[in-house]
Amino acid sequence: MNNDFENRFDDPQLEDMRQQMAMLKQKLEQQEIVNDQLIRESLQSKLRSVRIQKWGKMFFIFLAMLYVPAMLYWLLHTEMWFCLLSMAFFAIAAIYDFYYMNGISEKSISRNQLLETGRLVARMKQMNARWLWFSIPFLIFWLATLIMQVINSGDLSSGNLQGFLYGCASGLIIGGTLGTIIYFRQQRRAQEIIDQIENITSA
Repeated sequence: MNNDFENRFDDPQLEDMRQQMAMLKQKLEQQEIVNDQLIRESLQSKLRSVRIQKWGKMFFIFLAMLYVPAMLYWLLHTEMWFCLLSMAFFAIAAIYDFYYMNGISEKSISRNQLLETGRLVARMKQMNARWLWFSIPFLIFWLATLIMQVINSGDLSSGNLQGFLYGCASGLIIGGTLGTIIYFRQQRRAQEIIDQIENITSA
């Protein structure tokens, strides 16, 4: 008798608990969907910035490939081989950047495409670091050769030569600082993309 009463008393409480649990589960599922959408939107934004950065770098490299050799030859009167070497460096940089960023797109956000995008971004991050092993020694050699050629040409007066050397030093400091900031920003963004892809694909 007492058991029947207890069962009749407990049934409404159990049913109420089941409803609350179902509502809580539904809210959690909705929250997970919202979080997934927010992560994907953030990922799309970062991938879009990578694509914009790619074409922005290509544009400036193309301008430098045209302007720098002309300036070296016509204004500073450096030798032709040095101008061609400078042009070749910019061409290699453009090809290298295009290769390691190729295939990365904000449209690739399905689960299967994200795995491939994550692999491409990891490759981009690695190749971006490897580029420094070539570019830094080359730029040191390039700058030293430029200074030697300008000094040996004798076209600049002592005052102009001093201004040129100050300009080289200032350009080295400013360019090195900006390059370092851009490099670490790119690497950090790439790692954020990789981490977000891992969060989505492992869910």
